[in-house]
Amino acid sequence: MVALMLLQERDCAVCNRQAEWGCHARQSADASWERKAALPLRIDHEEVFRCPRRPIKDDPAFWRRLLFYYGMFKKGHLPDPGAVAEQSARAMQLFGLLEDAVAMCQQELAARDRQAQAKCGLPGGGS
Repeated sequence: MVALMLLQERDCAVCNRQAEWGCHARQSADASWERKAALPLRIDHEEVFRCPRRPIKDDPAFWRRLLFYYGMFKKGHLPDPGAVAEQSARAMQLFGLLEDAVAMCQQELAARDRQAQAKCGLPGGGS
C-alpha cells in the first residue's frame, strides 16, 4: 500500500527501469537474490531488492480480496460470523498491518503537503 501511494513514479504500464528497480527479482529459499535491483530501496531500515509493487502484480486476486475485506472491516463488517475475538488471527493481523500502512501513508502525505506549503509560503506550511 505504501509503495503504491508514495512511489507513484513506479507506474508499471510505462516503466522502462525494470533492471534498476528489480521488477523481476526473485528471492530463493536460501534468501539469496536473483536479478535483484541495481538501485535497491530502503524501507523500514531494510534494503529491498525488488520493486514493492511486485507482490501485487504477482497475486492480484489475493490483494483484491484482502482489500475488499479490509474495506468492509473499515465499515464495521467482519469477515467471519461473530465478534472480533472470534475472527481469524491472520485476518485481524492483516487488517492491523493495513491500518498501519494507511496511517504511514497519511503521515507521509501530510508531511509532503506541509513541505510544499512551506516552499510556497502558504499559511500552515511553516511552524
